[in-house]
Amino acid sequence: MKRMTDRTPEEEAFVAMLLDWGALYVGGVDDDGNELYFMNAGVMKDVCRPFYDMWMADIDKGLLELYELGLLDVTYDENLTPRFSVRTEPREDF
Repeated sequence: MKRMTDRTPEEEAFVAMLLDWGALYVGGVDDDGNELYFMNAGVMKDVCRPFYDMWMADIDKGLLELYELGLLDVTYDENLTPRFSVRTEPREDF
């Protein structure tokens, strides 16, 4: 997301609306004092599906890139729910 000072008034209004609806929440502040936003996926999916879909596509792309670099392991539990773990070094056998 853009830095707070780089957003247009329309973008500021959009972020404020998502915060009011509970689709976004402030999860912290970076070293430059910019708020870090986190998504409440269940709410975002209901109130702004296009934004939710875009956000999830970005997450999927990032996970795939980490996997292709050998930096992400994926295992599945008995219900076939994926479990991800990030590696600090690439897999040698990858």
